[in-house]
Amino acid sequence: DPEDRSCEILVVGCGSSTLSEALYTEGFSSITNIDKCSQLIEAMKARHQQQIDGPPAGAKGKKPEKAKAPSPDPVPGRPPMTFLEADVRDLPQDWTGKFDLVLDKALLDSVTCGPDKWQNVETAMRSVRRVLKPSSGCYVCVSHAGPEVRKKMILGPYQENATVSADYGWNFTHVTTPRPLINPNIDPKSKEKFELVKSPNYDPSMDVYNIYICKLGEHS
Repeated sequence: DPEDRSCEILVVGCGSSTLSEALYTEGFSSITNIDKCSQLIEAMKARHQQQIDGPPAGAKGKKPEKAKAPSPDPVPGRPPMTFLEADVRDLPQDWTGKFDLVLDKALLDSVTCGPDKWQNVETAMRSVRRVLKPSSGCYVCVSHAGPEVRKKMILGPYQENATVSADYGWNFTHVTTPRPLINPNIDPKSKEKFELVKSPNYDPSMDVYNIYICKLGEHS
């Protein structure tokens, strides 16, 4: 339920993305972020604390800035996000059946670029499937690769024409969204804007993010 701000969310391979921060600002309360890099996890913890505390008052050479208020918070005094060093292929056993939503922003792309990709993809998918709530959990994968490449990885081998995975039991849906030609997070008042210019051969249908939605409990 997109309106349920109390749902349990796991962001795998969080990296330095601002995705989790955006979700937290929108009022989502229970967000766990994992990455294999311990230094990055520590840096993200510090950055999130700055998000909670707001910008420092009276920074040198600048006027004090008013902290950007988050969306109305349905959970007063909500806890901060959790950041943990962990590998998506070996998620903690006590997370079994815990999460409503697992978000993957290009982690699968990263796994497929490494050695033993087929074995690692299968291990990762089984691990993700295990931590989802069995009757309602959803895995969402944002990828640069199209369904001709990713579908057989997300559903399992030899299931390119299926809509329900025989291996993982989830219902598969694919949608796309256009890639922005300018950074959507950039300050609109900034003088250092960088924008791509469309060429005569530009094909917007090819310049998209692929979003794979894998939902449990939607088939008989």
